[in-house]
Amino acid sequence: MKKSLIIILLIYIFLPLSSQERDKITLNNVWAFGVGKMELYDSYLSPALYSGLAYTWDATHSAFYRCSNQRVSWRNHNHIGYSSTLNPAFSSAMDYLELSIGYGSYYHFRPAKGLIFRVGGELDLEGGIKYMARNINNIASADIAINLSIGGAARYVLNFKNFSLGFEYEISTPAIGCMFVPQMGQSYYEIYLNMSSTLRHVVHFSSFNNKRGLDSNLMIDLMFNGFTLRLGGKYEYLEWHANNLYFSRRLMNGYIGTVVDLHLFGGTQSRNRSSMSYL
Repeated sequence: MKKSLIIILLIYIFLPLSSQERDKITLNNVWAFGVGKMELYDSYLSPALYSGLAYTWDATHSAFYRCSNQRVSWRNHNHIGYSSTLNPAFSSAMDYLELSIGYGSYYHFRPAKGLIFRVGGELDLEGGIKYMARNINNIASADIAINLSIGGAARYVLNFKNFSLGFEYEISTPAIGCMFVPQMGQSYYEIYLNMSSTLRHVVHFSSFNNKRGLDSNLMIDLMFNGFTLRLGGKYEYLEWHANNLYFSRRLMNGYIGTVVDLHLFGGTQSRNRSSMSYL
């Protein structure tokens, strides 16, 4: 019985994909490396603003949902960043490692030829660690949060004889979620020892009243047959507070990457510029 159900399920999934070309799902993949400037403020570790070089790596995967008639898409975004920052007097250093994973859905509008708008939201899981060796008792601070972000993008594509040129501007902001913020003067060792009694004081609901931010990206795609080069600039600002502690993060960087479209279950790369899914 179980084998029969598995066979029926496989037929249901793969038969539509193999029987009609229009039912193929195109997976859009973007990989980008960036370098820029990071500014960090963490009142748990220091009252000074730290700044320095930041390095980022982003991998984004997206596709239209089946049976959505190329109107609704899903997106998975993965981000890794490292920053090495100094205080204004260059007497203390703070290292910052951050990771985030996001998944969301977007609705697409096509009001004119070559012009695409998309709006939607993503659920993001963020984690980061700041390390400052100069501190004796509290040498590190953790950034842990779950956010539901809302945002959108506008994209315009110009087609020429041998290549296409795409311009895209993307913007998003955190709406609601929860975040981890320790109490003033409380060490992480104390939090660990008294987890049951301190948990309600260090986990906070977040919204626009205690967490505000803006994440914007300007991208330019040079699209040739079988290859797309992406150039972009990013500006991100985020501030949050709880337990009389204040935090902020500002990132300004430029990045370079590539965009590849693959047909799911087929593994073939799209060779036609007009078939790019523009997700």
